[in-house]
Order: sequence, then structure tokens, then C-alpha cells
Amino acid sequence: LSHIVVAYAGTNSSDLKDIQTDIQSIGLGSNKLRKEGYVPVFSKEELETDRPNGWFMKKTVTIDSQFETALAFAKEIESHYPNAKITTTGHSLGESLALYVALKRGYSNLGFNGPDTHNLLSKEEIEYMRKHPEQFRNYRHRYDLIGNIMGDETKTAIYPKIYQGKDELGKKLEYHQLSQWKFNEKGQLVDLDGQVISDERVTAYAETVAGMYRYRLFKKRLSSGGYSGHERIFLDSAQGMVIGDGLEKAAQAGSDEMKGYRTEAVGKAKQLWESIDFSTFQHLSHEEVVGAFASAGVTYNSIVGEVEREFEAAYQKANTLASDFAQLNQGIHQVIESKLARDQELAGEFKRWSSDL
Repeated sequence: LSHIVVAYAGTNSSDLKDIQTDIQSIGLGSNKLRKEGYVPVFSKEELETDRPNGWFMKKTVTIDSQFETALAFAKEIESHYPNAKITTTGHSLGESLALYVALKRGYSNLGFNGPDTHNLLSKEEIEYMRKHPEQFRNYRHRYDLIGNIMGDETKTAIYPKIYQGKDELGKKLEYHQLSQWKFNEKGQLVDLDGQVISDERVTAYAETVAGMYRYRLFKKRLSSGGYSGHERIFLDSAQGMVIGDGLEKAAQAGSDEMKGYRTEAVGKAKQLWESIDFSTFQHLSHEEVVGAFASAGVTYNSIVGEVEREFEAAYQKANTLASDFAQLNQGIHQVIESKLARDQELAGEFKRWSSDL
């Protein structure tokens, strides 16, 4: 698998652990959950205490919160698919989990209506999220009481234009639903006007930022005893591949976007030309009407042709840029692969370090 999206579900109102996670973790910032339960009684001392349920006594039990189990699950996915690109998504509590895991593991995140996770984070982690909002895209409804309950301390909330009405008390739960969000035929998130909210260029940039974050964490781990020659080669190669992959994806996304603009613009120009009715003139023939329009500069070439040529030139420029970056990135990978082919010891270390990155 080349790309894995880890999706976390929202709060299940019938699941007590979900409710406890909302209150104790998101609200109070605890990575542990405290709950009351019954444990078996074995000792004489315990037998002499209050035991309301036969051979069991009531105790407060501490267990890992869903934030810890969500993080453990992500690590398990990494170990099973070491070469896959991993991103996170979620809704409500699920998006809070997805944001937390994305920060801790260096993933890119995109999700919906997640309460802010700042109570679980250090000051340094909050500052990092503030400086890299493109890595953490938490789309919220402006009037969503649940999604906004913890504010926006990490500055990761995004409020697109998806609702024109006024805030109504009776719709508070409705504002939190996934049904508030719309997608086009390509699966892209769009606003009320059908405009794409999050495009592939932003996604490519977010993945590059996440990749560089993982690179810096790994570099810091290696730095404790100084860098060996092989470690320096790996770090340089890893940084080059992260940047090279990001540039190629961003350039290709820009080219694809320009191609879409070209198709849309030419289509509208053709509609405009076809909307001109040359048969409505009673005293002039069709040829005479067309000639009269042409003398004023109104021709198929001036309306459709010029638009087509202008956007085609822009598309070709973007496409050439995408091709250049693809060749550059291919060259980076080829140089690294060539070096590994000549040094089996280095190749083994690369494989091990890559799985840790």
C-alpha cells in the first residue's frame, strides 16, 4: 500500500468511554481515563471491607484514554506498512484524535468539526501547530457548538462559507453533522458557490511539511552521539526525497488545476459565442450579420480562439514546470538508488532508518 488514511470515528453517545474521553481528555487534558469498576476480592482485609457485589469490591480504575490507543494504533499501522504514506482524518472526537496523532507522528491531517486538543499538548507543540496550519486542517461550521467548544488555541480551525443562514438554537446539533459538508464529483471539498476549498496543491504542501517534521524528529534522535558518515548520507537523502516528492506533487497539482481552468474558460467562451443569434435580424442575411459583427471585432476567433490560446499557453507552461520537477525528483531517487546498489551495508541501514522515519 502506498497511501493509508487512518480514519477515527466521532463520539458514540451510547458509549461511556467516548463520553469520558470528551470530558477527561479534551476538556481536562488527561491521557488517562478514571472510571469506577468492580474488581475481585482476594485478601482477608478486602473481604472485611464493603463489597456491594458479592466477591467484588468497587474501585476507581485508571486506563489509557482513546488518545493513547489511537496513537498506538497508528504506530501499529506504521510497523505493518513501513513504506506507506499515512494521513489522518476524522469527525468530532474522531478529528480531535486525528489531529493529536498527526502531530505526534508527523502526519498530514484533514478532518471535520474537531474540538481543539490544546489541553493535551505542550506549549512547544501548540506553537508548532500554529506555525504549520496547512498540516492540520480542521474544517468547522462557524455555529457548531460542539466543534467549537474548546476554542481554537492551536489555530487549526478553518471556517469555509458553507452556511448563509443565521445561528439558530434549534439547529445546534445539525451544525455538527457531516451532512453540512459538500463535495464535487472529484471528491473535493467545496463551498456554497461550488468553489474548491482544499485543492491538491495545498495537500502536497501539507504532506511536505509533515515529512520535514518527521525528518527533524529523526535527525534529533540520531544527533545524541554525533552523526556517522552513513547517517549523514541518509539524512541528506531523506531531506532531498521529501522536498523532491513535494515539489513534484505540487507542480503536477498546479498543472492539473490549470488544465481544469482551461477547459472551463474555453467552455464558457463557446457558450457565449453560441448564445449569439445571427438569425434575429429581419433585413440582413446571415452572412451580412456575421460580417457586421466581424467588422466590430466579434468573431469566433476573438471570443473563443483568444481565450483558448491564452489558457493553452498558461497550461503548457505549468505542464512543462511539472515535467521538469518530475525529472528532477526522478534524478534524486536514481542517485540514491545507485549509491545503495554499490553499498549493501548502507542499503541495509537505509532500510532500517527509513522504517523509523
